[in-house]
Amino acid sequence: MEHERSRRILVLLDTIAVRQEVIRYAVALARRMDAEVTLLLLIPLRADPEQDEGAAVARGRRVMARQAEKMAAAGVSATWEVIEGEPRSELLKFMALHPSFLALVWGGDPAVIRPGAARRIAHWLPEVRGDLNCPLVVPTPR
Repeated sequence: MEHERSRRILVLLDTIAVRQEVIRYAVALARRMDAEVTLLLLIPLRADPEQDEGAAVARGRRVMARQAEKMAAAGVSATWEVIEGEPRSELLKFMALHPSFLALVWGGDPAVIRPGAARRIAHWLPEVRGDLNCPLVVPTPR
């Protein structure tokens, strides 16, 4: 019997300060699309050799696990992953390995992808936006 691919939504985060409107939006979208959610936290490599390199990843894992539990309590299946590295490159690798997302929900600062933001805010997301194989959605507070 052919196994049906699961329908998935990717919630992309670049900080452990998770905006709750992003989680609420992802839960509502997942319910509407009968989809599961993958939370992906991209942590930039630390330039400071004095910092504990594992602390940020460990903290990120705890935060992602809590967010996945909140989604499960709301009736949405969620998995999570924390990747440390160069965010632009790590996202493109992740998307190449998991090409079947219905949508990517941006959980970081919504200002980074507003028109003209690339001139004001140095961020990697506008550079890869055209390389994504699914729509990019940016929830905003009501």
